Amino acid sequence: MSNRPASNLRVVLEALKAGVPPGNSPGGPAASPSAAPGVASGTAPGAGPAVAKGAAPGAAPGAADAEAAKAAKAAADYAKELAAVKALADGLAAHAQAARLTTELQDIAAKLAEAAAHATAADWPAAMKDLTDARALCVAAAQTAKDWQEYASLRKDVLAPALAMTGLFDDVTAALQAEIATADGQVLACPADFASAKATLNNAIAGLGAQFQPFVDDLKGILAGLKAQTPSIQTFLAKEITEGTALVAQLEAAFAAKEWSRLMMAWRAAWNAMGSADRYGQRRTAYDAQRVITAGAIATLKTQPALQTHGAALDGLLAKADLLASHDQLKMEEGIAVLKDASARCTALGNAAPVMTSHDTERAAADGELAQLGQHAAAAQIAKPLAAIGKQLTDAAASAARARANAADPGGLWQLALTQVQRARADLAEAKKLADGLGPAAAAQAAAGGGDVDAMRPALAALKADLEAARQVAHADLAKKPLDRCAKYVTEADKALTKGSAKSAGAALGEAAKSLAEAHTLQTQHARFETELLAVEQRLEALRKLPTAKAIGARIDAVAKAVAAARKLDKGADAEAAMAALRLATDTAAAADQADADRRAFDGDAKRVADRIKAEVTDPKLLKSLGKLIEEATKQADGFKFADSGKTLKRAEVEIGNMKLRAGMTTTPPDPQLQAIAQQMVADGGAASVDKAIQDSPEGNPAAILALASGRYGKPFKFDDAAPGAQNVKSMKRVCEMFATIPDDVSKNPSIADISHVDAVGSAGGGYTSSDAHIEMIGRVGIQQQFGTKEVNFDPKTNKQVKSLPKDIDPDCQPKDGKQMEYLGFAAAHEVGHGVDDKRGFMAQHGASDEYGGWISYGADCQPVADAVGGHLAGKFPASTFYKTAESRQYVLDMLMSKPPTRPTAALGTPDASALDAFDKWHAMATASDVYRRQSDCDAIQIGDRIYHEAYARSWVSYKAVARKKGLTGYQFRAPGEWFAELYAGWRSGKLGPKHPALKWLTQL
Repeated sequence: MSNRPASNLRVVLEALKAGVPPGNSPGGPAASPSAAPGVASGTAPGAGPAVAKGAAPGAAPGAADAEAAKAAKAAADYAKELAAVKALADGLAAHAQAARLTTELQDIAAKLAEAAAHATAADWPAAMKDLTDARALCVAAAQTAKDWQEYASLRKDVLAPALAMTGLFDDVTAALQAEIATADGQVLACPADFASAKATLNNAIAGLGAQFQPFVDDLKGILAGLKAQTPSIQTFLAKEITEGTALVAQLEAAFAAKEWSRLMMAWRAAWNAMGSADRYGQRRTAYDAQRVITAGAIATLKTQPALQTHGAALDGLLAKADLLASHDQLKMEEGIAVLKDASARCTALGNAAPVMTSHDTERAAADGELAQLGQHAAAAQIAKPLAAIGKQLTDAAASAARARANAADPGGLWQLALTQVQRARADLAEAKKLADGLGPAAAAQAAAGGGDVDAMRPALAALKADLEAARQVAHADLAKKPLDRCAKYVTEADKALTKGSAKSAGAALGEAAKSLAEAHTLQTQHARFETELLAVEQRLEALRKLPTAKAIGARIDAVAKAVAAARKLDKGADAEAAMAALRLATDTAAAADQADADRRAFDGDAKRVADRIKAEVTDPKLLKSLGKLIEEATKQADGFKFADSGKTLKRAEVEIGNMKLRAGMTTTPPDPQLQAIAQQMVADGGAASVDKAIQDSPEGNPAAILALASGRYGKPFKFDDAAPGAQNVKSMKRVCEMFATIPDDVSKNPSIADISHVDAVGSAGGGYTSSDAHIEMIGRVGIQQQFGTKEVNFDPKTNKQVKSLPKDIDPDCQPKDGKQMEYLGFAAAHEVGHGVDDKRGFMAQHGASDEYGGWISYGADCQPVADAVGGHLAGKFPASTFYKTAESRQYVLDMLMSKPPTRPTAALGTPDASALDAFDKWHAMATASDVYRRQSDCDAIQIGDRIYHEAYARSWVSYKAVARKKGLTGYQFRAPGEWFAELYAGWRSGKLGPKHPALKWLTQL
């Protein structure tokens, strides 16, 4: 095909339109527009009357007239045909494919020029033949134009999906581009093979449905799955379902219209909207299941009168859990933990309910009994025991108050309160018995105060008889002093009555009554002491016979010591102190029983660990180390530090596991139990040992580090390379080194399913896929990352490094130090950050706020971006028609959507051309790789107070330009998720300054 410039053709066609044959000056004689070229009104240019070709000179006038008429008709026919052919030629010149018809149009012009020359010579047959030939050329050219037009349309139909897939599925793009290249070769062949080219493109088009249908089907399937959830989960996921429904409708509409770029934009937006929803639903389902259990437990608890006072606190826990598990917070796991705590409290309260009920019953009875005794005739004689009982009940009330406040584990406190009340009631019973036995003493006391000698005599007689009876009871010697004192005062009272001295008799009688009451109190308390002492001594004897008696000797000795102290106090006639000591012995015996249970459990665990050591360990050095741990644990158990002794035994098991780990990771293949060993070590508190083993794992045994890491974090680790080597292992070590600083965010994160690595020379980074919660780390250790104002990026426009962020970053947002950081580790934290963002739905909820960057993601609708940039440039070029015509508006939108665009025609140097050039420059910069890492480019593409750019293929975003002044890295401003992940990585790697505003919410995640 000729590549001669079309400008020559334009000269020819314009000349033909003006009636001037090619080569003639446009300023020469002009023919009448209605006449054929070269034919005047009956005359030839520069000649006399026209003579038909072939007429004999000097013919008769009649014949001349006939010839003239014939010539005029021929000229008219010629003019008519010329107009028709010129119309065909004009149509071809204006055809969309005119640029492809340069040769054809020049050949047509040449024929028309020949026709004009023949017409000038009045050689009408020759002129008409030329027009016939020109018509034939027009017809042939029209077919060529049609072929090119059909081909161009088909080519655009294949180019559109190729552009739509660019940056997303480049293998599909490459395949489509290959089909286009094949077709281009076929039409550029000589002769052009349009049939084959169209067939090539049609074949490619025929396969497009199969290429794009899965994108629609996958999202429809996800949406259908969400809509098939239980009503409560559908309600919980209402936002995702609503957005997904709209986007799937756009997907289907784009598919039907074969708008592939819009389809891919909607597909990407739909994944963003629904990619995490299934995980949200699963997590919420688990929460709802636990909530049913907990709510049921609370409802049951409220039916028990003794527990109703706890209902409000438990309802508060339920409300707290609901808030945590709400769509706003997405802290379902934390909510489940609160629910389980509430359920545990219900269980604890339920278990304590019988004790609580007994306590309440016993307490009411004790209060009533104490009040009654206070009205007893002998109340004054038992004032001291009653005061002691009152103190016991006060202590019991304090224990009950603590029990009510401690709903998590109230059982022990309620049991203590009940025991205290029961002991008080027992003392009340003894006090009443004592009071009832103090009748004579009380009567004597009353008579002594009355001053009536006649009333005193019978009271004294009764007192004497009671005194003699008291001297006859067992252990009367314990009350010898008060009994002797009573006898002394009885004698004095008797003498006074004989003398008739009421005053002296009353005083002596009162003292005698008081002494006798004291003696009865001592005797009664001692009798009770002896009874309870027997029970405690029997319990002490049983403790001494336990298999663990030697090991818990200190606890048993404490019981014996308390018993001895009680005996001593009893002999010293300090009844209240003796009984208190005896009750301490009872409580100490309970502690000894618990020590026995704990020691037996320890001994069993210690034997199991010792047996493991004997069976599994041969290394003398390790045997010595483990022996010391067993000794340490035993000493802790001997000191009744059973929680510590259990931890020490776990340390021993960790060392055994570490031994097996070290041996198993050096074999090829590694020990198949390696992952399970590592997992158990973590459960036993040996995560640090597993972390060390990961760092020490052999570089020549890639499978070992995968097993270790999988056990450490409870997530599958793998290498994507077919034959992973030492570089993979080195890289994975660095990744795990970072993970070890944030273990819970990896191991306990439902938004991280697995972790892989693929080796790549000279690069480092990673990726997170929300659809399957997969983290893929890429590249090698060694690349460094700078932060803040020190970060730079290569600018391909200038071949220079330029600043990534503004020079005036907020002082509070400056990185913690000016040091660079190894990037692969930082990237590992970054990818975990994506998982945390996904788990919390953080940026989806908060990203639009100015505090979080003021992000907008445009999904499948680029119109707001088009309006922003179009309106901005239209304002800069007010004399232009840019973004004022449908043609220019479509061009802007097509460019933004990566559709095959048609740039409006604009003459060079015009305002329209300048505006179009400005847009093309803006678009090239806004879609350039790493634009967000070059502050100068971001300044250049800023519109108003926002920066717009293509974050990923078919995904446009914008954010507040001022946010960059709070930036840590340039990459932070690629997209909302990257903004979060970079700040998370900066926090976890220690790069955020102590005053960075993001710490406020990062630390609360």
